[in-house]
Amino acid sequence: MKIFLVIDYIWDYRLPLYQKLNRFANIEFLLTNWKETNTPTGLNCRVITSKIGLILTLLREKWDIIIWGDAGSRNFTLNLIDGILSLLISKIKRRPFILWFGGWEFIEKDHWGSGVINTIKRKGATFFLPWLLNKADAIVTYGNFHKYIYTSVLSINSNKIFIAPNSSIISEENVKSKEQVDLIRKRLKLIGKKVVLYLGRLEKRKNVDMIIKAFAKLHRNDVCLLIVGDGELRSKLKKLCKQLRLKNVYFLGRIKGNQRWLYYTLCDVFVYPTSREPWGLAINEAMQFGKPVIATPRVAAAYDLIRQGVNGFIVPENDIQALAEAINKIISNEELAKRMGQKSKEIISKGYTYEHMAEGFKKAIKYCYYKKKGGT
Repeated sequence: MKIFLVIDYIWDYRLPLYQKLNRFANIEFLLTNWKETNTPTGLNCRVITSKIGLILTLLREKWDIIIWGDAGSRNFTLNLIDGILSLLISKIKRRPFILWFGGWEFIEKDHWGSGVINTIKRKGATFFLPWLLNKADAIVTYGNFHKYIYTSVLSINSNKIFIAPNSSIISEENVKSKEQVDLIRKRLKLIGKKVVLYLGRLEKRKNVDMIIKAFAKLHRNDVCLLIVGDGELRSKLKKLCKQLRLKNVYFLGRIKGNQRWLYYTLCDVFVYPTSREPWGLAINEAMQFGKPVIATPRVAAAYDLIRQGVNGFIVPENDIQALAEAINKIISNEELAKRMGQKSKEIISKGYTYEHMAEGFKKAIKYCYYKKKGGT
């Protein structure tokens, strides 16, 4: 069985998934972001340098199933065109088309911003994405929240939706000596203190200002807030800390991917109160390292990964008091924090590894293959 997977870019954290899928079927990756694409060894990759090239490849060559993915694409508009072309050609050749998609926020008007260009993008997305979802022979998506949106809001047939639990597992090869963690504790003077961690971009929808304001409500000198990441709001957030006279807040900037484990290891609770998140893989990673997590209902991962009061808390969006209380509850009870962390680790290991993610794809592929053959 020959499968084309059309995607614009291969992110490093997706490599373990692709390697597992490659052992299941004969998959060739058609990479359409030719200006900055990468071609990892061990995968059958072909760089497509134009839309015409994509059309000709799909029309001329033999394949059984095509998968188009918009999972972390670098250019949404150009990648959407690839999806439309892939679907149309699959219909011409009467071959199954699988849509790999984890978006849900496109249905909300305020997601797109103002201005003529954003209005055009919004109208295009709100027409073509539901169309693609409806016309696809199968859909592979991240989690239960997405399935709910597609079935309840967009009226997509639930039978053709398969969940490939969105996963990001930090390789043990990257986890080195715990002495590195101790060095960071000493450098930042964290010894004997509780650590609240945020790791991600510093932009409006991430609500990092909420974390800072909630942290200010703790009124505790034995707690530190680490903000790892960079973005357009960094200077404003630093100014907010000065206005609130906060001393134990550290802005650590952008770090290398293989250093994330250090900060997950040393923190006591991970906080991610974003206002709109297609998933939130940082939650997966914090849970992998046995940490309690706090998020809002606007983080799709929360619906699958957070058990309220068991391994963390889901707090209302923009509710600073609720966020402060959730943080304080965890850092004030070592037994609770330990129990929550153990549960987090268990949830990841039992349902959110690359093996579980690959299984979702396999089910979708088998569904299309047997449907095409007329079987069950």
